[in-house]
Amino acid sequence: MTITKTQLAIIITVLALVLIASVATTVWVVFFRDDGGTPITPDYPPQGTEQNQKPLEGDDSDKMESPEGGGAINVTYQTSVKVDLSENKVTLLYANPQASNQNVAILIMIGDLVVAKSDLITPGHGVDTLTLEKQAKERLMVGGYDGELVVRAYDPETNEKAMVDAKGKVKITIVE
Repeated sequence: MTITKTQLAIIITVLALVLIASVATTVWVVFFRDDGGTPITPDYPPQGTEQNQKPLEGDDSDKMESPEGGGAINVTYQTSVKVDLSENKVTLLYANPQASNQNVAILIMIGDLVVAKSDLITPGHGVDTLTLEKQAKERLMVGGYDGELVVRAYDPETNEKAMVDAKGKVKITIVE
């Protein structure tokens, strides 16, 4: 079988187009694609505590028992969350009661989108307001969403992250 000059030119042209498409795709993936995924959680987060945390009134519960090297948290939250787009504010109720022996940080998520996140909330404190994440403000519309509260626990002495995150379902209402 003999290949003519015309057939050879077509084959070279097709291969060149495939090569250009491959290079263009690689450049887009490496430099321009916005994955919008959840942030990677550090094993040892910054030492900052949540500026919006408030002491829980009337919380005199005893510390929960936990095995050596382990920890215990008491997850207390309201299943409704309100997001105000005009004020960049997320209103919720999350408490880390005195019974917990771990610091926690929380995320409000819709799928892979982080709506709001906190710094460390120490035992005996709670939050009712967080700042709306910039990327979430750009992507959310007025209405209701099914979301998730993710609770990440950290050892108060070493700040080492627990191996397991606690999760709970929330209803998120977006308003202007």
